Amino acid sequence: MAGVRSTKKVSLERVGVVIDLIIRGLPRRKILLFIRKNHKDWKVCDGQIDKYIQSANKELKKSANIKRKEKIGTAFETLKLLLSSNLQIQDYKAALAVQREINDLFGLKAPERRIIKKKTEKKINFVPIDEDERKLLERLYETRQEVLSEGISEDESYDVSSGGNGG
Repeated sequence: MAGVRSTKKVSLERVGVVIDLIIRGLPRRKILLFIRKNHKDWKVCDGQIDKYIQSANKELKKSANIKRKEKIGTAFETLKLLLSSNLQIQDYKAALAVQREINDLFGLKAPERRIIKKKTEKKINFVPIDEDERKLLERLYETRQEVLSEGISEDESYDVSSGGNGG
């Protein structure tokens, strides 16, 4: 119905309906179907419903922009009222629970005590080697380097004494 404009009040009510649908988790497609089925009296096209969805999203973003300090202040005042009420009726268990909430709100809770076990350090004892052992280790290292440079995998057996493949 082109040309028929709804009043600002009606538009705000429709945006409110769309906000409720978004909060319930409906995607755009289902919002369109819901409005076509349940609000035939709106007589709007998909484009207008998209505008309602955009307005609804803007309103939701505004409500998310609440200042943290204001929220903390409101929460603290509410908790103080609850604490006072519980102390007046001598409900100390509930008062303690409220005090814990206040402590959590301001981060006053002491950090948890954790016992950290030290890892046992393994000492490596270097054993001195004689000259013959050192030469043997050097020869093994050199042979390994040659094998790797020739493209022979380490998995294949290699006879050091003959210089060829064994196995």
